[in-house]
Amino acid sequence: MIKEAIFSVHDIIFFKIVAQQDYQKTFNKILFQYNTFYLKEQTKKIDSLDFTVYLGSFSPSNENCYIIDDKYHIKDNYFYCKDSRKLSTWKLEMVGFNSGIIRVNLQTNRFGKISVPLNMIDFLIHYVVNEKGSSIIHSSGVSNNNNNVMLFSARGGGGKTSIAAHFIDKGFKFLGDNFIILRNGHALSFISPFNIFTYNVTPLVKRNLGYKKKFILFLVGTIYKLTLSYIKIFVKLDIGNIMKDSTEKNGMIKSIFFIIPNNSLDSPEIENICFDDLIEHLVLNQKLEFLHLPFLNYILAISYVYPEINFSKHWDKYKNNLKVNITKNIKTYRINMPKKINNNIIYYLQSEISKLDGENERN
Repeated sequence: MIKEAIFSVHDIIFFKIVAQQDYQKTFNKILFQYNTFYLKEQTKKIDSLDFTVYLGSFSPSNENCYIIDDKYHIKDNYFYCKDSRKLSTWKLEMVGFNSGIIRVNLQTNRFGKISVPLNMIDFLIHYVVNEKGSSIIHSSGVSNNNNNVMLFSARGGGGKTSIAAHFIDKGFKFLGDNFIILRNGHALSFISPFNIFTYNVTPLVKRNLGYKKKFILFLVGTIYKLTLSYIKIFVKLDIGNIMKDSTEKNGMIKSIFFIIPNNSLDSPEIENICFDDLIEHLVLNQKLEFLHLPFLNYILAISYVYPEINFSKHWDKYKNNLKVNITKNIKTYRINMPKKINNNIIYYLQSEISKLDGENERN
């Protein structure tokens, strides 16, 4: 039995996932990951899809291709490769990337059935949103009662989720903790499962946890302690469903905080950062977000053969879009964050950010 679903990301882009029988668990994970974008009922006609991902076995049409690095098969509007990372292996075929309607065929082994499709979809969303003039950044976001948004951008484990969780506990609304969409000075939500750990379980989050989640959280916390902080496993929480009253779809961006870990610090330090430096940080952070699976290599290989196509100009366009979508009235800061994060550090940081927020309101 083949399953399929259509998703709308704030009506900016539309995409479809089609899964063969042996990818049903993958399909369910995708529904869980992008639940807030899932069109359970189509209330209006969709003129065209921006991309479609087919999960399952396929035979590539890789005849008469240029072959780069003995693995990347490339021709006009076409890419194919076999690839791997750790235990995951996959075959990927992509067509239509230079005509505006992308089709991806993806076949993986059992170890890659979750991570590879999710990361591929994330990258395609990022790419198409950028092509349409908006920007996605790796960030968490919260908004106050006036619908003013604060964004916290960092690498994974840098504190952006913990900061957002504690502001939600103070009555702020949640826009996302992994990606946020920027559009002409506004932030649009990208609500995916919330990654929680022992130090970002606030009273509000804890009240919404079931017994099973509480037990799992206790278990991973115990593992973390027994392994002397070596093994750290996050627990995913569908905050879009269980805490609907604590979410927001969009708002006006008031401030952006870029977080950088610093091993020599015992407490966080907040300082102003200039607009151009922030842009550079955000571009590099987004590139790093997609390094763990080699999609950037695919863009480079295609651009090597066809340097005139959109892929080759992607990061220049991304940078230019950021300069438009982050308007000059937005306050920009850098947070130097201690490497080891705990509740006391987050409470202190929240207090300092709230002071800045109050000063900005008066100004």
